[in-house]
Amino acid sequence: MRRVSAIGVAAVLAAVFWNAAPASAQQRPLITEDPLTVGNGRLLFEVGLDYEQDVKYPLSGLSGDLFSVPNLGISIGISSIAELQIDGGVYQQLSITEQVRAPLTPLLDIGGTKTSSIRDLLVGTKVQLLGERPGRPALGARFATRLPMASLESGLGRETTDFTAAFLIGPLGAETRGFGRFGARYTRGSVRVDGAFLLGLSPRDPDWGITGGLTWVVDAFRVP
Repeated sequence: MRRVSAIGVAAVLAAVFWNAAPASAQQRPLITEDPLTVGNGRLLFEVGLDYEQDVKYPLSGLSGDLFSVPNLGISIGISSIAELQIDGGVYQQLSITEQVRAPLTPLLDIGGTKTSSIRDLLVGTKVQLLGERPGRPALGARFATRLPMASLESGLGRETTDFTAAFLIGPLGAETRGFGRFGARYTRGSVRVDGAFLLGLSPRDPDWGITGGLTWVVDAFRVP
């Protein structure tokens, strides 16, 4: 009988949004950023899809149900304590349920009750500052740049470049916006399959949503 290497099941409430930007470069399905890196010479591939109900875009004045597929991510272990992260998505579509006057309303080019665009691209670096020890959590720092890929005319993009910096501690603390994620992950060898139910915790967040994905970790190269 073949042995399953590990089965992870988790239920958490994680507040992980910074302003209105979507969470990226975080570990599925609970999108809490681990202060530990992927490992020297290793590649982590992620692919998934998300559905969120009643998503709000304050700058464009749009609200609706958002479907994103595929959401892609790759983490490259460039040393034993550092990794390069690249995240983005090929397609996102908003089924519009409400539209109000907002700063970017005159720039919108939307026909009908749906709008779509590519997702923004996020490029970041994560560095492990301290490893986890008995009685001491792991510490890390993450620096990322969000590159504008989603179009302004669709109402889903801002066409601005953002830079963020964060210090990470396990477990991750709360931010100003919140999402409850109840999820499970099944691991066999280097492959992980995950799914989660999403629940908004504040009036600014989507009401609910679902997500599912696949992660693959592989030893790809040696770092001298």
